[in-house]
Amino acid sequence: MDHDAPADMSTAHRPVLLAAAIALAVAGLAIFARPPEPAHDRRSDAELAPLEHVPAYSPEALEALLEADQAARRQEHVDWDRLRVEDAERRQIVGAWLDAGAIKDGRGLWSAAMIFQHGRQVAHYARARELALAAVEEGYADARWLKAAAEDRWLLAQGKRQRYGTQFQEVGGEWILAPVDAGVSDAERATWGVPPLAESRQRAHDMNEPEGDQ
Repeated sequence: MDHDAPADMSTAHRPVLLAAAIALAVAGLAIFARPPEPAHDRRSDAELAPLEHVPAYSPEALEALLEADQAARRQEHVDWDRLRVEDAERRQIVGAWLDAGAIKDGRGLWSAAMIFQHGRQVAHYARARELALAAVEEGYADARWLKAAAEDRWLLAQGKRQRYGTQFQEVGGEWILAPVDAGVSDAERATWGVPPLAESRQRAHDMNEPEGDQ
């Protein structure tokens, strides 16, 4: 699904997944504040990280990939160049499993969505959104917030406003809530496990306060 042209966004305007009250909903996974990842490039995953072998699928193998995805982002100092290659490898493996119809349950679809939302291109975010929505439809409620977050990333990567207010941007050394579609209600946000817009705006404000003052 690398056929979509990626948006060109500077590092300073790259959306970063940050959740305030959503931490429990995503089981404490590493989608919180980290330095913005490098800007998008136009290489396919296969070009970035040629893959010689796709391991056999099992739920345990998928969980191991998800844990590797998260562990890499919990490091104090992240090697972003290396991580881009590792992410591309994980997306190729999970993509092959999906194409083979191996991942069908809600938890598995959610895990796959988590891996794709750490993508570099519009198509990666689009697939993360689709997978998270499929997980919700399979009854995996924890995927609701991820569907909203992936959709927000997908929209921002195309230069559009986010719908739900899950994404923050660092601009001029300060964190702000990325532009939000004014037509989306807090009731709709609640449907997807997203806090009211006022809480997200307050979160952006708090992120700029010294740690001792928060």
